[in-house]
Formats: sequence, C-alpha cells, structure tokens
Amino acid sequence: MCRGFADRVPTSRDGNPWFGMGWMGPGTDGLPSLTSEGELIQRIVLPEPSANLYFGGTKRNRLLMTRSRSL
Repeated sequence: MCRGFADRVPTSRDGNPWFGMGWMGPGTDGLPSLTSEGELIQRIVLPEPSANLYFGGTKRNRLLMTRSRSL
C-alpha cells in the first residue's frame, strides 16, 4: 500500500496512474504506479522526494520528473 503525499496524478499510455511521492522516510521517496484497483505495479525509487512528474515525448513514453532539489 502506498502512503504519502501526491502532487498530481498523470497516467501512462496504458491508463495506470503514477504519483510523485515522498517525505515518509528512506526507501519511500519516488514514483509509484498503481493499477486501476489500487494495487502497486512498480515504484521508481529516488534519492529524494519527487516534486512533480509528466509523461512527454511524441509517444508519451518519456517520464520527466522534478525532485525536491533537482531535475
């Protein structure tokens, strides 16, 4: 189960929501992706909280993110 703060909720091309999360402690900062039922698919762990994320590129297959102190 994912807990924390979500900034916004973009979806991947296949409709799965991704969240920029953090501030819950080591190992929780990052980008989790969930199914439409709320089950965790995967999590990209980052060394600091993610402030925002966006799917870009012509095919929406590039994950762009800002973190709390860097791009």
